[in-house]
Amino acid sequence: MDRNSNFYTFLFVGVMIVGIASILAYTSQTLKPMQDENVKNEKMQNILSTVGINVSRDEAEKSYNKYIIEELALTIDGSVNNTISPFSDLNLAKELKKDYKDQHFPLYIADIDSEKYYIIELRGTGLWDAIWGYISLKSDFNTVNGVSFDHKGETAGLGAEITKDWFKD
Repeated sequence: MDRNSNFYTFLFVGVMIVGIASILAYTSQTLKPMQDENVKNEKMQNILSTVGINVSRDEAEKSYNKYIIEELALTIDGSVNNTISPFSDLNLAKELKKDYKDQHFPLYIADIDSEKYYIIELRGTGLWDAIWGYISLKSDFNTVNGVSFDHKGETAGLGAEITKDWFKD
């Protein structure tokens, strides 16, 4: 086969594309469980940080199970739907796109030194993309205990600063 022909060039490119795409697809599928675990642990970290519990990702699940005593899926009228797991089944971005009568909202209740805190998930729109977070209220429901924010695609300017401690304070 003539290595200088167009056919050889296209054949070589085709084999490379299929080969590299297969390697990338295999790697992506192999790493997916670890990525999902990291997302879960980061969510636990964010929820815990609103009540002043800062832990590593490795310790997140253990601390979450220790301090979060209840997870509730609330409907628009405040009733609890016990068939839905707020942590794993609810995606607030998807819930907000539903008709308001069909929406469910997660509420996490933490017990820290016999004091209860109510953690509410937040979601909104930033300048460029979505912003989300958690806010914890003390048991009087008037005092904000802590917040945690994150973003998808804000610029490196002020939008990206929402994850910094000075912004949360």
